[in-house]
Amino acid sequence: MTKVLAIRAPGRDQGEFVLTSLHEAAEKKRIVLDDIALVSHDPNGKLELHKTSGRFHRHKIDDAVLKGVGEQIAPPDAIVLAQGDDATIDAVGARVRALTGGDMKTYEVADGELHEVTGTDASVALPDEEGLLREAAIDLPAPNQIMVRMPIS
Repeated sequence: MTKVLAIRAPGRDQGEFVLTSLHEAAEKKRIVLDDIALVSHDPNGKLELHKTSGRFHRHKIDDAVLKGVGEQIAPPDAIVLAQGDDATIDAVGARVRALTGGDMKTYEVADGELHEVTGTDASVALPDEEGLLREAAIDLPAPNQIMVRMPIS
């Protein structure tokens, strides 16, 4: 089964950050998604659909779904949609809620309608207290020289 998750961001910049984060996670093979897209409004209030054509090839999020979701948000909000298997989408939604403390609303998209899942049967706590530290430490270079403590004057 495939599921579509919608992540609401308070602005297009934040929406682009979420979209980029999902792209990076997919490129690093941390998650496997069928498709992702960003829906926002331009300064004049016109609906903008930012699709990922060429990035994900298995299944595309239907244009009617993108437009329907876009009509359910008001500017300046943006929404990022991610499509994938149920387990992956549930994990991504739980991770978004954990990282934002439940502040960033998440929805399941069914029949073009948004159904909020923020805080429903989902913990906003990380499974272990070191989760964020370990995740951040993946990209930190380890020192490869002798380190000396010295006063800075």
